[in-house]
Amino acid sequence: MYTNKLFTEITVGSALAKYDGEHIDEDILLIEDVSKLPLPDEPRRMNSILVGLCLKGTAQYNVDTVVHTCTANCVILVSTAQVIDTYKLSDDFQGVGFLLSPHFFSEIAKEVHELAQLFLFARNHPVSQLLPEEANAQL
Repeated sequence: MYTNKLFTEITVGSALAKYDGEHIDEDILLIEDVSKLPLPDEPRRMNSILVGLCLKGTAQYNVDTVVHTCTANCVILVSTAQVIDTYKLSDDFQGVGFLLSPHFFSEIAKEVHELAQLFLFARNHPVSQLLPEEANAQL
């Protein structure tokens, strides 16, 4: 786990304190409506893994000072130790997602090698566009 406390960390537990979603302990939190998440007004370091799917509208955010824009049918992934900030959601934004604790992810990934490779790929490609039928299949 990254221990530099220069930035406040986003964990499953800290998200649960602000968003009342379905969850398993502090291991995984389902986010049924990303637009209802209270977005911080300062940079935060991830001590969790965020996976999201944009259903409608646009989202813009920075990951490690790189600007990313997500539109309908985009999948986003923000990994542990990355710093996120400058969040902007369009008025018509709709999205779903989940947060995983690093421990929970490790337990899953050690049994599914393809999943670990997917997250390695996603670290270098944090926004991926899906075809509409692929996005609908994920819901």
